[in-house]
Amino acid sequence: MRRRQKQLAEEGKKVVESIIHALKAGGSVFIEVMTTHDPGAKTSREEDENMSETISFIKHFFDDGELAAWFSELETQSYEEIMKYDDSHGTPHYHGLARLIGRKRAA
Repeated sequence: MRRRQKQLAEEGKKVVESIIHALKAGGSVFIEVMTTHDPGAKTSREEDENMSETISFIKHFFDDGELAAWFSELETQSYEEIMKYDDSHGTPHYHGLARLIGRKRAA
């Protein structure tokens, strides 16, 4: 299992490199990901009334500061890690989220 998590993180970093490469100088990106504070990040995925029914689709939960580190090549314009209440689907629950707005520096 640990090997799979490492492989997913490596694949994720390749996606980040592609995003950064695709940005023009001065271009911005908004990224929102799930964090390890999300109730669905538990290693045992037993039924939990505080967990989203769609959480099984998440392949990687970000540690504190991990998203910012992955995008450290960009100028961070905004970064936050929050718990967000979600009553838009299924039983109301919380999500642990990290959000980043980054800007590619001028060449």
